Amino acid sequence: MTGEPKQAAPHSRGEAWRAQLLAAARSKRSRFRAARARHLLSTALVPALLLLTLTLVATGALRSPERLPWPALAGAFLVVLALPLNLAARAIRGRRRWGAWRFDGTGERQLELGALLLCAAWVVIEVLGSELHALVYVIVAAWAGLKSSRLVIPLVAIALLFEVASLYHSPALLPNVALQTIFVLLFAALYGLLSGAEVVRARRVEREALSARIRTAEEQAIALRLDPELGAAPEEVRAHTAIAAAGEIESAISSALDVMELALGAEGCAVYLLSPDGKYLRLHDGRSTDRKLRRDPIPATDGLLGFVVSNGGPLASGEAPVERGVNWYEDGRGVSHFAMAPLLAGGESGALRGLLLVDRTTPGPFSERERELLALQAAQILRTIDFQRDFSSMKRLRDEKERLFDALRELNATMMPADVIKVALAKACTAGALDFVAITGVEEQDGLLFHQIIATTEEHQALKGKRWPDNGGLVSDALHFERPWPVREKRTISGMVVFDDTTKLHGLESLKVFPLRTGKRHLGTLVAGTERRGAFDLDLVATLEVLALQTAQSLERASLFEQMEQMATTDGLTGLLNHRTFQGRLEEELKLAQRYGRTLSILLTDIDHFKRVNDTYGHPMGDTVLRGVARILKRTARETDAVSRYGGEEFCVVMPETNLSGATTIAERIRREVERATFETPEGPLQVTISIGLATWRPPGLSKQELIDRADQCLYHAKHSGRNRTVSELPLSDPSP
Repeated sequence: MTGEPKQAAPHSRGEAWRAQLLAAARSKRSRFRAARARHLLSTALVPALLLLTLTLVATGALRSPERLPWPALAGAFLVVLALPLNLAARAIRGRRRWGAWRFDGTGERQLELGALLLCAAWVVIEVLGSELHALVYVIVAAWAGLKSSRLVIPLVAIALLFEVASLYHSPALLPNVALQTIFVLLFAALYGLLSGAEVVRARRVEREALSARIRTAEEQAIALRLDPELGAAPEEVRAHTAIAAAGEIESAISSALDVMELALGAEGCAVYLLSPDGKYLRLHDGRSTDRKLRRDPIPATDGLLGFVVSNGGPLASGEAPVERGVNWYEDGRGVSHFAMAPLLAGGESGALRGLLLVDRTTPGPFSERERELLALQAAQILRTIDFQRDFSSMKRLRDEKERLFDALRELNATMMPADVIKVALAKACTAGALDFVAITGVEEQDGLLFHQIIATTEEHQALKGKRWPDNGGLVSDALHFERPWPVREKRTISGMVVFDDTTKLHGLESLKVFPLRTGKRHLGTLVAGTERRGAFDLDLVATLEVLALQTAQSLERASLFEQMEQMATTDGLTGLLNHRTFQGRLEEELKLAQRYGRTLSILLTDIDHFKRVNDTYGHPMGDTVLRGVARILKRTARETDAVSRYGGEEFCVVMPETNLSGATTIAERIRREVERATFETPEGPLQVTISIGLATWRPPGLSKQELIDRADQCLYHAKHSGRNRTVSELPLSDPSP
């Protein structure tokens, strides 16, 4: 067949799909290249215009308007035109994203705008004269108000660069330029300080407003009895609980007042709440068409409001004279009809929380049906208050349980007694917002019990370490009676003995002492105090009891762990590190010495003729000598040295960062101390001597075993050359005498 060949169709749908993907990828790459080109152009445009303006200023090409060369005129036109174009581009971007072009947008665009403003200002100054130099001050001052060094410093630097450029054409203007430079810096500094002070003031006002809002919410929450324990909660808990709960109730009360205005035609309506002590009524929310409601505290016994408080029931005009007793307005006249419904918690027999009132001048007295609606709205307000009270109480209990569980987890995770005490102290302070917490320990000495304060809050650190014998104080009684003490909270604790007669706690209104015990073993007490009276309710006492019980168990477990660790790492007879721990400590110190290029010395010592001591005085006396020599070694060595029992009557001291001279000094001091020591025996005083071998590691040094072998050979040389001496640095190849 003749004719042009047909175009091959795709063999499958997969090929067509791949072709579409390739086309989309090419389109995406082309759009990306175009966007990158636009970005590079916009990024390079401002520096180019800045360089152009600096050139025009430095050459003075714009200072003769009557004979401007066309290149200078074109450059000036471009600089001035760039500013409105930049603002227009910002406006277009702002239609898509408002924050992109507004004054507090991104810093780079703000800096671009500032640079363009300076360029345009200098073009105007060069063309029209230096009398307009104040434009520079205005621009710098405006940017100094941003209080961002990332924006202000570069812009001030650009302004100073223009000042310097103006000198290139006219060096004689140096005094004027110097003065203008000083003015630029002064304007930037002064406006920066002023704006900074304004920012600080605004933040202070904002904090004060927030604090006032929190205080108002807390007062309203307390007045509404939302949570009787709100005052005992931590500050952040009080703030969140009070604001959230009071906000919900305010919304409910406002809705109820709206209903009263619309449904009853009330010209005035308000909710007054009774103070916790029952002495005053205070306006919570209200509105009136043309009269001013009283916002000052109203005595709960005055006027018609006082009648409702004392009677505890509803009241309306017709049941009481209207002419006298209208005390909810600043001007008590002009009320024709009113109705009041009490806010009774728990129904008609409940405690009075406040009252809801409405009044009007027309169309007549409130009917029975309208008063029923008023009572329904009062009940609705009470239901909202009760719900928020229950919700706040449940939330507080949940938060307390979470804090308690968190404390139990941390106590169970600690393995050292000091860490247990630290965690228990912190968790007890936060459990009930306590102002004073102390943990005491107890020990028996010569058949007598002694108490000691082992930890306390930061403000009472002077009490730490206080020790006293068992007495009739609260701490002693809590241990003896094995229960929180005192059982009932006293009116004052200023005259009570908490620890001993000489220790007084001032400023506390409530205090409890919780025993720390496991089984029949008493470990001490947890002392908790607060400046609030009546703070230790049943929930807080139960929480602290659980915390004290867990603290005691954690202390017992940590003590057992410490004992096991001590048994695993120390020698049972002398209390020094055992041989296994010595090997690990030497290896650790040797690695540090190798890493940092430091010296390390070890000391091996042996009690001379120790077998003769055992044979002559018996093995018990030999153990006494071993313990005595161990005490001398421990006392004479430095705190950073590791003293261990090497085996039998041999001891070893690892001395980090110690050269041969320093190690010899320490060894000789130990040898003389042992030589002077006297041990009493039935046969008379006994004195022993020791022989010491020293070896020092220096970079690159020996291995661990080679270092021990060198010290052992030095010790061997000391014993075979007369004993009671120190020998060091004996080469391994030397024959032993």
